[in-house]
Order: sequence, then C-alpha cells, then structure tokens
Amino acid sequence: RGDLAAVKQRLLFPRADVDGKGFCGSTALTAACRSGHFDVVDCLLRAGASAHVCGRWLYFAKDEPPLKIAARHGHAAVMQRLLQAGADVDQLSGEEDTPALCDVCRWHGRADECVAVLLQAGASVHLGYNLLSWATSACSVDTVAALADAGARLDAADGDDERPPPLLGAAALVLAEEPDTPHAVRMLSLLIERGADPNRRSRGRTILSSFEREVRDARRSRRRAPLTPEGLDGAKQVVALLERAGAKRDGSCFSRWARPSAGRDAR
Repeated sequence: RGDLAAVKQRLLFPRADVDGKGFCGSTALTAACRSGHFDVVDCLLRAGASAHVCGRWLYFAKDEPPLKIAARHGHAAVMQRLLQAGADVDQLSGEEDTPALCDVCRWHGRADECVAVLLQAGASVHLGYNLLSWATSACSVDTVAALADAGARLDAADGDDERPPPLLGAAALVLAEEPDTPHAVRMLSLLIERGADPNRRSRGRTILSSFEREVRDARRSRRRAPLTPEGLDGAKQVVALLERAGAKRDGSCFSRWARPSAGRDAR
C-alpha cells in the first residue's frame, strides 16, 4: 500500500523479520518494488532488507529478485536504489531463467529509462533471449541503438524460432492497429546500418517472404482489426527498404498481397 509510517512501526517490533515472506510468498521489499513505492523500498533497505532475497509478485508466479520485479513494472528509480544496495544486475530467475534486462525489453512501454539504468550498471546483453527481437517492439530507436552498441545480437541465433529476427520484428510495426511507419522505417534503417542480415531466415523463410506473408494474412484475417490504408502504405515502404538492402524472397513468395485483385482477394 505504500504506507511508510506503518512500515516503520512494524520494523520496531522486536522479532520483525525484514526479509520474511507473507502468505502469498512475497517479501515486503518485493511487494514495494512491484508497486514502485520508492520511500518504502529505501526504508526497508536501510533496515537491512536484502536486495538478493527472492519473492513472488503474484501468487502463482515463481520467486524473483526485487530488481527483476521492479524492472518488469517499469520503476527505474527503484531499480537504481536496489543497484546501489548491491543487487545483482544479471541475476537469472523466473520460469524462463532470464535476467532483468530481458523482462524490460519485452513487457512494457516504459522500457527506455529502465534499459538505460541496467546498461549503465553493466548488464550483459548476451543472457537469455535475443534482446533486440523484443526491443524492436517495446523500445525507442535510441534504446535499440544503445543495445546494439553494447553488443546485442543483430540476428536471431541459428535455430532460434522462439522470436523473429529483429528486422522482421521492426517490419511488423507497420501492421499494428495504429501503425507508426516513420518509426518502423527508422528502426529498420538502424538495424541494417549496424549490419543485420536482410536475408536471415525465420522458420524456413527469408525475412522479406515472412513479412509479405504477414501482410497477406493481416489483410484477410477476421480475428483482428483490418489493415488500414496507412498500414498497407507502410508495408510497401518496408518492402522497398528491404529490397534496397538486398533482401531476397524464397520459393514461397507472397508478394501478390500488393495487388488487391490477386489470389483470394479477387474473390
């Protein structure tokens, strides 16, 4: 609840266990980190709470360190305080055994400030999943550039089909319900300039063929909002950019999506 006075009063109890866990498995520190109550976090750390003791942020979640919980919920100031208290910036935890930087890049729209805090603290960009595959959809172009400068992989690892290559993730931004084509083009241009392979394969297809298939499916799908004219125009810009970078199509060519009269669209 963020009640600092109540926390201070509890800490005065003779047998107060500052790292004790409640019924749901969370410690006082992990609960405060989830809610972003900086004053409470600072008070608990000054009272001797450990920045390494894991706890749950949800009843059914696995135990995770306070830093990762604060990162997942986008509380950059709390993260800085935990790092000052000695939190391990690369501690692995959770169901997928990933560090805080992975969760920041994949979970919320307040990633930029949190990524900056973790990189400044020396977070590794080589642990867990391919960070740029997540960051292209959650972070700004400047943050993706910072991750690339820190050594993050520009292409998905061989055989890694869990996430698309960063180029494909950036291209798919134009297919959102509210497409931001200039942002997608800037992101693609940055990745290509930094050396991303435009002919990297994802699940057996080249990036260009995979993207054109996504556009075709988006135009036909009844389960999502229809592709807007702005989105279609953005898709054409993305295809042109990839072609200029040397991207090739494979045998499964879906380029006919650009012609409304082709294939099933004519029916």
